[in-house]
Amino acid sequence: MDSSNRSRYVRVASVLLTLAIVIGLLPFRKVKADSGSVTENDLKITYKTVSAWGELTQSEVTVENTGSKPTEGWQIEFTYADTTTVSSIWNAVSSPLDVASPNKIVVANESYNAAIKSNEKITFGMITQGKINEIPEIHVISKEDIPEEEKESNLFTYAIFSQSGFSFQGWKSTITGDVYTGSNFDYQGSELNLLGNLDAVGRINANGYQMNIGKRNEGVKPTTAPDFAKSIEAMASRMTPVDPSAFNDNKSIVVNGYYSQSGNLNISGTQFSGDCVIITDGDITYNVDTLSGEGRVVLFSRNGNVTINGSKISINGIIYAPKGSVNINAYDTSFNGRIIADKFNYQGSIFNATASESDLELLYELPTIHITADPTSIELGESAIFSVVCEEEETPYEVKFRLNGEEVELAEDMTYTLTPEAAGEYTLEAYVEL
Repeated sequence: MDSSNRSRYVRVASVLLTLAIVIGLLPFRKVKADSGSVTENDLKITYKTVSAWGELTQSEVTVENTGSKPTEGWQIEFTYADTTTVSSIWNAVSSPLDVASPNKIVVANESYNAAIKSNEKITFGMITQGKINEIPEIHVISKEDIPEEEKESNLFTYAIFSQSGFSFQGWKSTITGDVYTGSNFDYQGSELNLLGNLDAVGRINANGYQMNIGKRNEGVKPTTAPDFAKSIEAMASRMTPVDPSAFNDNKSIVVNGYYSQSGNLNISGTQFSGDCVIITDGDITYNVDTLSGEGRVVLFSRNGNVTINGSKISINGIIYAPKGSVNINAYDTSFNGRIIADKFNYQGSIFNATASESDLELLYELPTIHITADPTSIELGESAIFSVVCEEEETPYEVKFRLNGEEVELAEDMTYTLTPEAAGEYTLEAYVEL
């Protein structure tokens, strides 16, 4: 090739980086009901009117598993001719009224009847308000049919996870996120606002003045939290080690980086702040007046307890004590993150906890992606396609892409088509902002 042709030659490079892509799903598939009965997705749904008066209709619905495996939950959509609302429902839960589709009702299982064995059935009832004696259209919704934005995430959902027990003694609490306890949920307080699900293997004992709980689930099947040890240790390995002398100041302690200790760690001072990961084999105990919410903190005790004693506590991050207790003794606590422990105990006055998806960046390792280019060499006027192949299905990280430093967006099939206007080398990379 002569020199004039060489100037038209383009090199295409690919970068191996970390990210994950949430799998897209198909839209709902709807099935027309036939005389109040429909079979779809291995479920037979039979709708029967029991009685009607005024604008109210009482109906009985039977859900039968016609498949060969137990169900892992079920969801049914009822479509009426006119606006219809649920006045009462038992043995199932209904979603709030959809203003855009006021003639539709979506009903799902309770925790205790999610699993229906093969050839067995369950029954639920409801009272609806609308046109009486109307047999609705019935649509069985499968997991594969749920749109991506409505699909339940496989990522860790709990704001507070206690394997053995949950105990609260204080005035009031607001918890944004789900709560799990492998035993009883014992709440001794005046007010509780829990914006999420409350899952208890045992009983829910919460009888204060004002108890607002999103959804109470007693007698749930026991579960275990994922093992986050390797992820936390991997994150710590990327940080700067902290010298033990950083904990010697009895007034203001600032720790930025990674600190590990084989035994117990006691931190005492007036204030504590920093962006750090602290890992011990034994107990981690804070005795501070104020724990600052600046930065993000991960406290990981492999075999012991994490105890925080103070007055005004503000934490952004993770407390992880899989074999011990998390004990918070403070007048006013504000926690933005996740608490995962064998037991959770709170004594104080005000406790507020908020979980968000960004917290999970502290619990999950960076996922892996492979980016390839085909072809790897082109001439001006030709095109090359970058293809992305992911090893993980979900990630809490927001992943972005850039071509030679400029941010770009991929197509829905996770490809990027390059048609360069100038000769040179073009590199597509993926990145996350931490």
